Amino acid sequence: MSKLPKSFIILELIPSSRINGDLIEVNALRISDKKIIDRLNIRLDRDKVLNPDLLDMTSYDKENFKYFDSKDKIEKELKSFVKRTPIYHIFDGYTNNYLEYLSNKKHDILEVLDMKYHFDIIDEIINKYKIEPTKYLVDIFYEAMIFNEDK
Repeated sequence: MSKLPKSFIILELIPSSRINGDLIEVNALRISDKKIIDRLNIRLDRDKVLNPDLLDMTSYDKENFKYFDSKDKIEKELKSFVKRTPIYHIFDGYTNNYLEYLSNKKHDILEVLDMKYHFDIIDEIINKYKIEPTKYLVDIFYEAMIFNEDK
């Protein structure tokens, strides 16, 4: 496992489909010196989300999100947030496709944690690092990455 950089972004995306869909939710944390210094919580306008299951999945904490009316505006906001900072996210087979427009160096969180992707990976991370469950997966990833590096 390599040492984490001084500054990096932890990112979680929820797309409308595995390929050629719209980003309907983006959560990101900007980390510097192991501290959260900024947070991005953005969503596609609810009336643009056609899948009721995804609408239900992204219905929590509505007041904590900024809403946009297009995929292009979400991508622009994300690009502005991440700048050139390295990005850590789960390489789940499709997320990288949604990040192709970003030139940032991308790293697999699971590689840092020495774990492999599977359906119940979030539960495994929560149990392994004794993290309080939350709908904000970036918070779970942050805690696990910091605990892992400090051990």
